[in-house]
Amino acid sequence: MVIAWPVEAADETVHGAVVFMRTGDRIPDLHKEGTSQTLSALGAQQIYQMGQNFRGRYINGLGSIGLGQSQISTLSQDVLDNNQVFVMTRQEPYLIASAQAFMQGFYPPTNVSTGKVLANGTAIDLPFEGYQYPEIRVAGQYDPYSIYMAGSQQCPEAQRHSLEYYETQHSQDAFKSSMPLYNSLDPKWFQGVTNQSLINYYQAYEVYDYLYYQHTHNTTVFEQFNNDSVYRDIYTQLAQLANQEQYYRWGNTSASSHSSNLQSMPGKTLAALVLGQLQRIVAKQYDGTRNSNQEAYPVSFLFGDHEPFVSLFSLFGLDDVNEKFAAIPPYASSMIFELFSADSTTFPDDPANLFVRFQFQNGTDYKGDPQSYPIFGRSPNHADMPWPDFGQFMSSTMVNSMSEWCGACSSPALFCWGVDENSTVVMVDGRESKKWKVSPVVAGAIGAVVTLAVAALLFALAILVGGVRFHRERRRKNSELGGFKGSAKLASDMDLSVPKSPAGTAEGMVGLGRDMERKKPKSRVESWELRQKEGIGGSGGAGALDRGRDFGESRGGSLDEIESSMRPVVPTETV
Repeated sequence: MVIAWPVEAADETVHGAVVFMRTGDRIPDLHKEGTSQTLSALGAQQIYQMGQNFRGRYINGLGSIGLGQSQISTLSQDVLDNNQVFVMTRQEPYLIASAQAFMQGFYPPTNVSTGKVLANGTAIDLPFEGYQYPEIRVAGQYDPYSIYMAGSQQCPEAQRHSLEYYETQHSQDAFKSSMPLYNSLDPKWFQGVTNQSLINYYQAYEVYDYLYYQHTHNTTVFEQFNNDSVYRDIYTQLAQLANQEQYYRWGNTSASSHSSNLQSMPGKTLAALVLGQLQRIVAKQYDGTRNSNQEAYPVSFLFGDHEPFVSLFSLFGLDDVNEKFAAIPPYASSMIFELFSADSTTFPDDPANLFVRFQFQNGTDYKGDPQSYPIFGRSPNHADMPWPDFGQFMSSTMVNSMSEWCGACSSPALFCWGVDENSTVVMVDGRESKKWKVSPVVAGAIGAVVTLAVAALLFALAILVGGVRFHRERRRKNSELGGFKGSAKLASDMDLSVPKSPAGTAEGMVGLGRDMERKKPKSRVESWELRQKEGIGGSGGAGALDRGRDFGESRGGSLDEIESSMRPVVPTETV
């Protein structure tokens, strides 16, 4: 069989790709209490289809059904190699499910033997008729990598800049003019979901997101929108208002009143990850000896929500070229960044002969090669950017380090505290990558806290289980120093210090544990050893000692004393 490849496929070699994909259809943000936000069956089919399409494009041209053909020769044909595919998502059930559904299409079950043989000679293959298990990196809120997938989360400044739109005259005019439209919506649609008073332009995305789901899955709502003359045009108007509201919140960088454009943080952080993944491919090829330990994946698939799309479209200047880039992309839409050379060889001798193209796949309805678009104000006939130019423009657009993100955001994120910024570096030229390390001050503090916690636990067990009681001799001279330092702060006390630019890099970051909690410093309290016997009496109460009696005075022959020793120790407060 002769395969008719497109002309450009014969003249180009794709060396790697980074794809950011929106989730498939899922339970909307507005949903009844007790309902989890999960991927719908329709959404799973949408994402699965995109997995098949990308498989046809990058792996097996014979199976292409929607995205054309640009094979990456280094990818395994049938058996998934997790060292070749980078898959990452946030810790949301519908996003994790999207990644799983996509990979089922990208590397479907295979009957190819894995060749695994046990020590006793038994051949073993994958279960479920060759189902393949992809590694999916899930970035939780305590993982520094989470900022790549949702740069505005845990970023108060980005949220503040985004919400400033509601204070503009444009927003207030849109609110007033759209109220008749929102008031005309059937209240029964929102019963048990939200208050009718909250259905307005300031919730334009949430309202449309909810009604989109109902329009897709609820027959009654579908028929009302399509057959009732009152609602026939309203659905389209709701979509337009949602697009407008989200664009002005997360995009609109060319008209923003802030030069920092922090409202576009979702796009800034995603740009850093895209560039970093492509840099690793280039670094491995041209500096393989120094970077032999670098993980360079031929393809990277990232799954998230619509905000990074809106932000990055605006940062690229695409919203000034085509109005569809000032809108929310459909479910299962993709931004594609392909690294290629303009001939059929492997890699050119000079990385300056590499190019990057930006493509957009508008959901699952469009068939054929993804459309290329010029970014950063380039002309339409210069959509393919030389690699050095792409790196330069992306570096000026993105957040260059974790410390920069933490500082710009004034973020309370755990990974922004107590990290030695001198041990981190951004991978801007593809040649550097270091892991974090905790600063000596913080490491010492952590060790001290752990030691004290263990000691306190053992101490409490001794009190509760062993009936340990504290006393001192009646006529013993008081100590001048006491046992602990009490509430006084000595020069030797070292408080935890937080650097002004806490944290590190947008590349080479390692995840922190998801179960960690941020601890607040606790104030010192007076040690029991500093209490003087003349102030112990107190005012009585349950468990209090008799007035005038020395603390811990021996009454070994008393039954009361034996009984009291069996009760837990009760603190006595003094003045």
